[in-house]
Amino acid sequence: FIDYIMKIIRLQIPGNFLEHVGFADLFQHLEFIEILNAFQYDQNHFFALQRIRFKPNMIKELDKYIKKKFNPQSFQLLNQTRNEIICIMNQKKTSGFFPIVDSGPWAFLFPIHVSQEVLLINLISQNEYVNKLFDVINSFTEKYKIIGMTDLDKIDEVDQTIWRSAIPFPK
Repeated sequence: FIDYIMKIIRLQIPGNFLEHVGFADLFQHLEFIEILNAFQYDQNHFFALQRIRFKPNMIKELDKYIKKKFNPQSFQLLNQTRNEIICIMNQKKTSGFFPIVDSGPWAFLFPIHVSQEVLLINLISQNEYVNKLFDVINSFTEKYKIIGMTDLDKIDEVDQTIWRSAIPFPK
């Protein structure tokens, strides 16, 4: 039996980090985006369940705004309450969604909160790779904060939401 220790890491990264990944202008009209779950994510594709809160009085023509700012391959509005929507969006970006971090023994754990001020990111990574992740983030900003880091084998009770899909199975 080979034991590869994995860590769950929660990071707080300043919002100016968005400039490095090409999303800085996205928040002119948005308060935040919460990525609730991702069904596919790689360097060029992002297919996710998202909660998007617009700044007050910004949603005039939702379809036009989504097409212009998010350029989705497909978009399904699931719910809209005042200035907040929940949707499934499939996006493609040839320059990449996560161009700063190579693929490797790490993955996002959702939800992820992104606003102009802060990114709250949850990751799972093999222990040996953690320092490389921090080195990459550190090369763009030294102002990130490790909010929490836990060895996966030290967790007594794993939150059931990690194992459940955010969308119910079809009947």
